[in-house]
Amino acid sequence: MSRHRLTLETTPPAAGTAFSLTGDEAWHAVAVKRVQKGDTVELLDGRGTVATATVTASDKRKRDALLDLRIESVRQEPPTSPRVELWSAVPKADRAAHMIDQLAQAGAALWRPLVASRSVTDADHKAERLQRIATEASKQCGRAWHLAIDPPVSVADAAAWSASHKPPAGAMLVADADGLPPSALPRADHLVVLVGPEGGFTDAELITLRAAGAASVRLGPHVLRTETAAVAAGVAMLCR
Repeated sequence: MSRHRLTLETTPPAAGTAFSLTGDEAWHAVAVKRVQKGDTVELLDGRGTVATATVTASDKRKRDALLDLRIESVRQEPPTSPRVELWSAVPKADRAAHMIDQLAQAGAALWRPLVASRSVTDADHKAERLQRIATEASKQCGRAWHLAIDPPVSVADAAAWSASHKPPAGAMLVADADGLPPSALPRADHLVVLVGPEGGFTDAELITLRAAGAASVRLGPHVLRTETAAVAAGVAMLCR
């Protein structure tokens, strides 16, 4: 049976410490997952700290729950390398939620909404919900470092980032059907992949990005939707 994981807003305390948890995480553990005294759980703060704890008591109350824990061990996990960020246009409807869930599973470090000339969806009103999805998906797949979601950026912002980062320290890639396969591109410790809207980047945007040093990457033989391209790019960059 898999060990239940809990997300903490703060860093877990030191080994040997008694610790009590309330709120949504405690409720889900006690009322939904039926965690009880004697069970072992894993605590994640989303910033690399992973703790193992034993449940010493559990109490389900009306619309609330209490979980008493004893911390058995604490370790710090390094971030996944290379660091892969996806800056993409926001997919339509609920496809953004599926993209975030899958990016968390794939191992991407960060997602940012990319505002391009042909963008049609605004991420501002979705940001809080998407962060919740990212946190939950990160917890479910056991990531020590949760997928982060940052504020929107423009194509001009992306070009400025590309101009100031060069391999092997950093590199920017643009998802493009006419690009090179991932294996042919330079390796870097920090990769940012840009994925445009359904209509693609304009010629002017591509010229701007290429002039700033961004390379084009081909993600497969077919035209991909924005959310599919983002996930494919994350997997491709992490598995090279």
